Parts: sequence; structure tokens; C-alpha cells
Amino acid sequence: MIAINRTLVTCVLLFATLLSSMVDARSRDVNDADIAAAWALLDCGLHYKEVWIAGTLQKGMSATYSEMLEKLDAVPNESGCTQKVALPAPLTGERAMKYQEYIFEAAKKFSGYIETKTGAAKEQAEWGLQESYGLLAEARLVKGNDLLIKGLRTRFSADPLAKSQIEMLGDSVSELKTGLDEALPLLLTDSEVLRRSGDVSVFPFLVENTQGPITTNEYMQFTELLNRYGMAATSEAKYFFYRDNVEDIDNPPFNNFPGIEDLDFNGDRVENKAGREEAAKGAKTAASHLYLQGVVLAAKQDPDTFQTNNGYQLKRQLNDADRLYLDIQSGFNPLQLAGDFVPYQRVENFLSLAKDRVEDAIATELAAKGSKRSFELDQTTLQSELHSQTLQYLNQMEELTGLRTSDYLLTELTTADGRKKFRDDAHQMAEIEKRGQIGIMHLEVDEMLLQAKAIHTQISQIPERIVIEEERNSKTTSLILETG
Repeated sequence: MIAINRTLVTCVLLFATLLSSMVDARSRDVNDADIAAAWALLDCGLHYKEVWIAGTLQKGMSATYSEMLEKLDAVPNESGCTQKVALPAPLTGERAMKYQEYIFEAAKKFSGYIETKTGAAKEQAEWGLQESYGLLAEARLVKGNDLLIKGLRTRFSADPLAKSQIEMLGDSVSELKTGLDEALPLLLTDSEVLRRSGDVSVFPFLVENTQGPITTNEYMQFTELLNRYGMAATSEAKYFFYRDNVEDIDNPPFNNFPGIEDLDFNGDRVENKAGREEAAKGAKTAASHLYLQGVVLAAKQDPDTFQTNNGYQLKRQLNDADRLYLDIQSGFNPLQLAGDFVPYQRVENFLSLAKDRVEDAIATELAAKGSKRSFELDQTTLQSELHSQTLQYLNQMEELTGLRTSDYLLTELTTADGRKKFRDDAHQMAEIEKRGQIGIMHLEVDEMLLQAKAIHTQISQIPERIVIEEERNSKTTSLILETG
């Protein structure tokens, strides 16, 4: 059930990755004909994500999850997507390629061109392999994960033609195993080209493709593909073990198996260990794949990067498969019960938990957007206020000094040298050229100094004027006395 929980919770993250990793190969500028043809193959595979409304491609939109699942196994009807593939033996002839087959074919082409091309063409081939590899793993993950969820949540069906739970789990194992078979040779051949980490986000496992979409790196994509395979294969083995872990019993009278008194647990009319052997085989196979391919991933990455790219999940799946195998081999089932009498927790409960987490994430994102809008509004208000105060200050400086502030850029006044030049020019205008209010004050001071000088001159002339006046009065007195 832990595997169910992890599967359901992470399916939302898988879908988010699916929507965020769209690539538009048609806008790439490629000078090499082979590389251009490989990009065209990838483009044909990516048409399954497109949305068309009234004959117009809607840029920035992606098909729904169910639409993409339906189209992955369909044949493209877009122009230029007419490649064919040979039918498997013993059949002869050809059939049209499906969407996800175009992606795999593009990845193989790019991988081959890395060895044969040089310069810019080789660099384009490396980019193409990185993008097509991630999309290849993504397509298999989408289908395999959908089948796994259906298998885990489907126990009984009223439709006799519908697939059983074990058949759905088997389909999931097959789909994910096919993805591993396609992706592992490319990983081994071009391990140094495929990306282990990136630097486009605070999350070290995110990388950016040539056209800008941010997605998880190729090593993490393969790790997740292997992890989901482990979940599906171990869940299939557990199904056999929990449902068919009781050996058939030939009760007396003997040698008439299966009689009405006998226990033919799986109804195959053959006396055997029922599903215990199949369960052990499935658990051992799952553990072997997890271990061997996990070793490859660990060898190609340093320990920290391996852990960051969900390597710890592989360890959990490996331990789970190993414990299951040991339980089967040790004959674990002391009460001789099938185990199915214990009711499973409804998968809808886990879906409800995942839904609650998604709703919380949406609410948090909306709150973050609201805070961002408030911050931007406050920032704009602050900038407007600062700009208004700056203009007011400059206007006051122009009135005080007479210096035209429009001759100076605001960016110049934010530097120490710019402010010093402005002060020097203001001093020249105000105190030397006598401009502005400060200049007027300087002129008034000069005028008062002249007035004080005139008064001082007048005061210094008073004694002389007294002497002159006394002499004039003396002469007037003498003249009067002489003339009577």
C-alpha cells in the first residue's frame, strides 16, 4: 500500500512535468540535413500533445491527460509524418509509425549522429538526444503509470470483458519494461551527453531545453522509469502471493485431485503451489532489474547526484521486492490464509489525500500571486513617491541655485562623482554668477555692504563738517561785528 500511496501522490508531479516539457522542433534553425530530419521525427512524435481549435494550433496549450494517453498509440495524421516500420516476424509488410515510435526513432538518430557529426551539427545532435530521451521516458511513464494506477484501484469489475487487476498490472509492467529496454542502451552509449543536473532553478534536478521548457534531467527521468517499473512488478508479484499463496491440497480419498473434498486454490485443476512460484519469480525478476540498472545509475553519478535524482526510491523498491521474495521462499503464511480477507484501504482515500495536497498547493500559489501583486503595487507606489520627491528636490535646487537640473540625468545624480559635479556647478551659479535665490541673497548682502560703507563714509565726514561749520559761523560772526 505504500507503493500505491507513492504512485498516486507522484502522478500529479508526473503530469506537471508532462505539461511543462513541450518542445517545438519546427522553430529550430538547423543547417545539417540529417539533424533537421531527426528534429522532424521528434516533431512528429510531439504532435500528440498539441491542441487544435478551428484548424489553428494553440501555442502554449497542451492536450488533456486522457487525450495524450489515447494518442500515444495512434498514428499521426499531420503532414510529413508518413514513416513506416516493418511488421514483427513472422508477419511481412509495413505499418505506419505511432507517435511514441517517432520519439524513439528520433532519439536513436540523434545518438548515431553524435558519433558521426562534428562541430555545430554534433552539438545539435547532443541537444536532440537530451530532449528526445526525456520525452521517450516521459511517454512510457505516462502510459505505464496510468495502467499501474488502474491495476491498483481495480479489484472487481461487473464487466466480464474488462481486464482483471492482474492483467492491468501485467500491462503496466510490460509498458515500463519496454521503456527501460529502449532507454538503457542510449544511457550506456551516451552517458556523458545526458544531463545529471542543471542550474536553471533552486532545484538541482531541473534542466532547460533548447527552446526554453524546464523539465527534469535525463538521469532522473530514467530513474523514475525504473522506480515505476519496480512498483508495478512488485505489486504484480504481491498480487500473486496474497491471492494465490496457499498450496493445493489433495484431501482423502487421495489421488482424485481435484475432487470436491480437495482444495484447488487457483482453479487450474493441477495440484501445485498455486501462485507462490509465480510470485517468487516476479519478485526476483523485479529485484534483479532494480539492482543491476540501479548499479549503472550509481556508477554514472556521484552519490549526492544519485540521491537527488531519486536514487533513494530505487533502494526502497529493491528492499520491498527483496523482502517479498524472502517471505515467499520462507513459506510465510502461518495461518494458511490467502490474505485477501484483510480489506485494503480504498485507493480513493489516497487520491483524496493527493487532491487535498494539490488544493493546498493551488491555494498557496494563489496567495503567493496575491502577495506578489501587493509587492509590485507597493514597489510602484514607492518608486512614484521617490521619483516625485526627487523632482521636488531638483526643482528646489534649481530655484535656489538657478542651475538647470534638466541638463543632468537622474542616473548621474545617483553617483558620488555626479553629485560632486552638481554641487560644484551649483556653487558656480549661485555664489559666483549670482543666480537663483541664493544669488539674490548674495546680491542683497553686497548691497547692504555698500550701504554700510556709505554710512561709514558719512560718519567719518561728520567731524570735518563740524569744523567747517564752526569756521563758517566764526567768519559770519566776525563779519557781523565788523560791519555792524
